Amino acid sequence: MSTARYFCLAVYGFKKCCPVHTTPYTKDNAERAKRWQGGHNYHVVTAHPTERGTFVSVETGAHFEASQMGYTKEAWERFLDRIWPSA
Repeated sequence: MSTARYFCLAVYGFKKCCPVHTTPYTKDNAERAKRWQGGHNYHVVTAHPTERGTFVSVETGAHFEASQMGYTKEAWERFLDRIWPSA
């Protein structure tokens, strides 16, 4: 795995999340970005991608299913295809 494969996830509800950014970061940069995020109805975790549309938390090992949230359908599909290219 490349060193630049970490994301900040806004986690809400039961194991649902949305990436805060769509460009992979190094782990250190993801941790820095996480400190700048925050919200009232979600928390932010550092994670890396596993299988398509799923991330695993660096802190706890919990798996989270990503959702489109504020991204357009086209931007979301491009993101998924870039992070998890078809074989």
